[in-house]
Amino acid sequence: MLRYVFRKRLINFDEYLCQNKQASKKRCEEILSSLSAPMMEKLKKGFYAKPGGYDLFCKDLEDIGKKYNSQAKKEVMAEEVLEEFLKQKSLDSKAILQADKKLTEKEKKIKDKKEKAALLQQEIKAKEEKQRQLEEKIEAERESNEERMRQMKEKMDKELRLQREENERAEAETNRAREFAVILENTNQRYEEFMAMMMLQHREHMMAMQTSARSSDSCCTM
Repeated sequence: MLRYVFRKRLINFDEYLCQNKQASKKRCEEILSSLSAPMMEKLKKGFYAKPGGYDLFCKDLEDIGKKYNSQAKKEVMAEEVLEEFLKQKSLDSKAILQADKKLTEKEKKIKDKKEKAALLQQEIKAKEEKQRQLEEKIEAERESNEERMRQMKEKMDKELRLQREENERAEAETNRAREFAVILENTNQRYEEFMAMMMLQHREHMMAMQTSARSSDSCCTM
């Protein structure tokens, strides 16, 4: 009889322990469900599907574990429920890690391409700048040559003008000298003509005086 009572009490205690474990498990699962809800939402939206997503997932998982241990530390099933939860999430963790590696590698390739494109762009800009400087230099030399040619032409035009003016002055002086020579020649000719006329008049006057003197002598003799 005592054995039967003891066995019955033992069965009742086992049932109590089982019910207590079930209740504890349910409470722990509810705590984890509440704490992991934001992370589950991120998983659905693909928040972790990016380079560095694995580190973000591990950090969120670690934060959930810390909060869970704080809230479920008195529960008898706390450790078992957490282990089961972590086992389930290990699949997500592996998938995120693989995706992270692929995305990181892809991002690295994209980054390398961008860097190469940036270097190529820099080279193109450097060549364009060099070409621009060369064109500016050529343009400056062209303008300088044009300015020198303009100054040379201006100088030559000035020299030609001065030479022409000098020639005109020389020609004018030559003409004046020629005119003066003509005037001088005419003056000499008139002077000679005047002197000849004076000499003629003098001879005529002398002859007239001689004739008059002879006439007077004849009258006196008679």
